[in-house]
Amino acid sequence: MNEPGFMMIGLGGAGGKIVDAVARNTEGAIRAVAIDTDFNAISRLTRCQQIRIGATRFDGAGSGGDRNGAGMAADETPALAAVFENAKIAAVVAGLGKGTGSGVLPKILAAAAERNVATIVFMVVPFGFEGMEIGRKAAEAEQASGRLGDVRVICRNDDLCPAADDATLEAAFAAATDTLADGITLLWKLMAIPGYINIDPATLLGIVRSGRGSCSLGVGVASGPGRVDAALGTLLGNKGTGVGGKLATAKAALVGIIGGEDLRLAEIARTMASIGSAISMDAQIRMGTVLDKAVGDSLRIVVLLFREWNPLYASEADEHDDDAPASSPPEPGKGGARYASAGRASRGKAERSTYNNRFDSQTATCRNGENLDKPTYLRRKLHIDLA
Repeated sequence: MNEPGFMMIGLGGAGGKIVDAVARNTEGAIRAVAIDTDFNAISRLTRCQQIRIGATRFDGAGSGGDRNGAGMAADETPALAAVFENAKIAAVVAGLGKGTGSGVLPKILAAAAERNVATIVFMVVPFGFEGMEIGRKAAEAEQASGRLGDVRVICRNDDLCPAADDATLEAAFAAATDTLADGITLLWKLMAIPGYINIDPATLLGIVRSGRGSCSLGVGVASGPGRVDAALGTLLGNKGTGVGGKLATAKAALVGIIGGEDLRLAEIARTMASIGSAISMDAQIRMGTVLDKAVGDSLRIVVLLFREWNPLYASEADEHDDDAPASSPPEPGKGGARYASAGRASRGKAERSTYNNRFDSQTATCRNGENLDKPTYLRRKLHIDLA
């Protein structure tokens, strides 16, 4: 059964392949749509709804790098108007640097905005060996999309598949596709598979709306003895899918930990401690765990790092709390998780104020610039949902 309100859209050849791979990974649990001007390429996708555009312009042979023509082909396709039907959140994947993905992306994001659909945009940048011209066109396409889309993740093929001298061309492209598809699949599992600490659709929607702007995706996967250290080594490194160099400047992070039935509490604690010690003290951190038998003995860690954080839902929650007690249930359709978190934050401020007044005359216990008298979850600004 399709996850209600969540969908994926793949634009062009690269976007279509990645979305088709995610649909395969999730066994059809996500509604997936592929849009392309190359009718031969799109016909090879077996897990997606296929929307062919530009038949009169390109004769089904692809856009030939004509970004503007691909955009106009999107405007001329009536089927695109209904692509976001019943959607609340859409993951949009587009390969940049050629024609279809670059040209259709702004059109799709504008349509999503008109329908108030939140978007996580994955922009795939070509390998460096594909040439300066392709790289320049990719940069132009990224700029043309402007600030459309809620969260924008730049995915460089060179990072998705670090160069290996013995890798074939086919293997390099396949590895890049699979790496990004696996990362998107892990994010979906956080929302779709029940866990002891899960990210429900309403919470994900709030995170996407609050974390508007540029974002980085990090993935670490390992199995066997020492798997947590190995996965963290990849995640916190500066090569491939590592985000070590970006943690210090991140304003917020969404952390997902996926393991089998042997997932241990110590591994979760080790993961969060390692990320927490590397990220800014002021950063917001949300985390979720998933127990998935399908991963076997592997441990998978996925992180979305947000460079911007604008908690507009928290502001709405504060307005709600002015009119109702913090313990009162949320209004229908308002998203209980957001209001519950805001209520606890409001009570926390009052408690901290009382605490400070009682002990103003005492010397705080400080080490390395941190006030150790404050609980760790307050110093790290962790959100702990007890409901």
